[in-house]
Amino acid sequence: MKFPSVFVTATAIVGAVLSAISFAYAPRPFALGVVVGALLSVANLWVLARIVPTVLAPGPEETSTASERKFWSLVGAFKFLAMIVIVGLVMRTGTIDAMGLVLGTFALPAGLALATRL
Repeated sequence: MKFPSVFVTATAIVGAVLSAISFAYAPRPFALGVVVGALLSVANLWVLARIVPTVLAPGPEETSTASERKFWSLVGAFKFLAMIVIVGLVMRTGTIDAMGLVLGTFALPAGLALATRL
């Protein structure tokens, strides 16, 4: 089963809406936090959409080689570490608000919920 791109699209739409609203009504550091959180959520889901089908590959029509599985497993580990480093660096600079970042990451569950209703 291929991961539907509607989930990634819905997450991006929710992130864009949250970002637009936050730039219109919230202080700049908060709005930047929303943008960064939404971008991280969309990037996370996009990479996971490529990792999971390759690593798990349940059916014979979706076979993947051992080297493909190793590669995408390493990508998954790197993604996890990269997310931690990016969030740490962004928070350390103090240019964004932590609550804005949290609101931006809300784009992922909200996007998934929206996509299931479409």
